[in-house]
Amino acid sequence: MAEDFRKLLKEANRSDDWGRYFEDIVVQGFLVLSAQASSVHASTPEETLEDVNGYTAWQVALSQNGKRTLTQKGYGAWDELSRKPWATHFTPHEIDGIMEAEFVPTEVVQQIYEDLLAWKKEPWTGD
Repeated sequence: MAEDFRKLLKEANRSDDWGRYFEDIVVQGFLVLSAQASSVHASTPEETLEDVNGYTAWQVALSQNGKRTLTQKGYGAWDELSRKPWATHFTPHEIDGIMEAEFVPTEVVQQIYEDLLAWKKEPWTGD
């Protein structure tokens, strides 16, 4: 089993109006996992806890760094990741190339992280 994704979370910013945001977790240099939980996120509980281990569900987004997007047919990792059992939690974000999910159980987020670590397709180096 991989390291607990919660140990990788680093707080990026926090405010009463905008909640708390964690930095993205970049896997294999280009796959991006955003796991968020606070008073303004679709998490359980929907409050800003000091201990991230207190959350049982998270708001999650997946994207891909580079010139190609996560959902770009033939180039994006979603071609393969969409076959994972946890993919049913996700819907397309209003910004093209981002998939998002609400109230994703902690153990499912961990599985997503492990699947991203295990994903073997080589990132493209060209356009």
